[in-house]
Amino acid sequence: MGSCCHSLAQIHSLKETASLLEEMMRMLCFFCSLALWLGYGQSQTLTQPPDLTVTPGNTATLDCNIGAGDSYYVNWYKQTPGAAPQWILYYYHSLSAPTYGSGFSSDRFTSKVNSGHNIYQLIIKNVEQELWEYRKPE
Repeated sequence: MGSCCHSLAQIHSLKETASLLEEMMRMLCFFCSLALWLGYGQSQTLTQPPDLTVTPGNTATLDCNIGAGDSYYVNWYKQTPGAAPQWILYYYHSLSAPTYGSGFSSDRFTSKVNSGHNIYQLIIKNVEQELWEYRKPE
């Protein structure tokens, strides 16, 4: 069965690029929340900034406030529209470094936590616009 694929190959204006990156950041924040909740099978109140706009080439920092600290760890995920989530990394405050998912490394991604162990950060260096592929359902 064939599928109809359209690649977004042309260069987007800065506004369109910012919109795509903003959507990606929102999805990352959502999956931080979901991973924390699923990891402990209980509800945990999280607070996060609603949006983050970053221009390509700069560094993005996403905060995930988990409320009470110490016993929680954070998994960060990336999801592009229409695709399954990809695990970026796992981090717990007592670890010396994050554990990375396949295809992700400390060259571009890292995580930090504050001294109260309740605000985790995902830091993405050299943010880039990705090539998006949209598929018509088969």
